[in-house]
This record gives sequence, structure tokens and C-alpha cells, in this order.
Amino acid sequence: GRPESAILRIAGAQMPHFYGIPSHTIAPDTDSNLEDEQNAMEKTLSITAAMLSANDLIVNSGMFGTGLTACLAQLVIDNELCKLIKRFKRGMAVNKENIGLDAIFRVQPKGTYIMDDHTLDYLRSDEHIESELVVGVNHDNWILEGAPGLTDRAYRIAQNILQKGSISKLDERRTKRLDHVLKGYD
Repeated sequence: GRPESAILRIAGAQMPHFYGIPSHTIAPDTDSNLEDEQNAMEKTLSITAAMLSANDLIVNSGMFGTGLTACLAQLVIDNELCKLIKRFKRGMAVNKENIGLDAIFRVQPKGTYIMDDHTLDYLRSDEHIESELVVGVNHDNWILEGAPGLTDRAYRIAQNILQKGSISKLDERRTKRLDHVLKGYD
């Protein structure tokens, strides 16, 4: 979970990229033995390094304690962290359509953009990510929801996923191919 490990993740991806072969690393990784601030800091650093260095395969989500503990709530948290870093990595597009120059001229200084058509068109675009896990409500509404912490919300989401089951299944062609590969190992 230390910065040197993150640096090595980046260096470890450069050699395979140089030779044109796939790269692999572990992340989000942490030495912390529980879901705490150390866990969050180390996982954020390791997954950012792993994703920005363009590793082809990144494994270790849902684990902590140097990979010795697996936890469904941690898997939900790591999924959210990966989603945030992936969005960060993508950056933002700046082009004629989304810059809103027409809206700027239309609304003018001291005007309000909130009801402008341009704002409404881009409000739910892929420039913004939705999160069921991260708190986005004000303090009073959070209190009304029972003031759950991140880990509590993650456990609740994990339980909902387990109760509902998987909604994304492999298509028939991939299922048959996977069965064929697995039979080859038997």
C-alpha cells in the first residue's frame, strides 16, 4: 500500500507495453486490515497508478490486509473507486457542442444557467457519474436516512445484489465457449 508499490505498478506496466505484451498488476491494494482511512488512501493510490499506467489486467478488488481478507462490502467500495478513477482518467471533452458558447452568450453574466436547454441537455450526460454508494445528499437528509457510513451503505448494496442475483449474464455463444475451455481443463 505504500507509494513505492504504486511506482512499481507503473514501472511494471512499461516493460510489457514496450514489448507489446499484456500487463498485469494487483490493485486496489492495501496493507490495512479493516475498512478504514488507511484502506481508502492506499487503495486510491494503487488503483490510480494501475489504471493510469494502462495495465491490461488488474485484480484484487474486494480484498484488504495485503489480499488475505475478502469482503463483499469492500468489493462494492472498490467497484465504486474504480468507477471514479476510470471517470477521472477519461477527462472531459471540450468541443463546440459541450462547451456551451451559445448558452454563455444567451444567458449572459449574472444570468442563470440552470434552466437553459444546454444545461438540461448535458445534465444527465456521461460527464457525470451516478453513485448509489457515495453520499450526495445534504446533512439533514443524510440524518433522515439514518446517517449510514460508507461501509454500512456498501454492505446494504452487497446484500441487495445477493438477493436480486446477477442481471448480466453471458450470451449463449460465450457460455458455450467458456464451457468448452473448462472441459478442456477437466
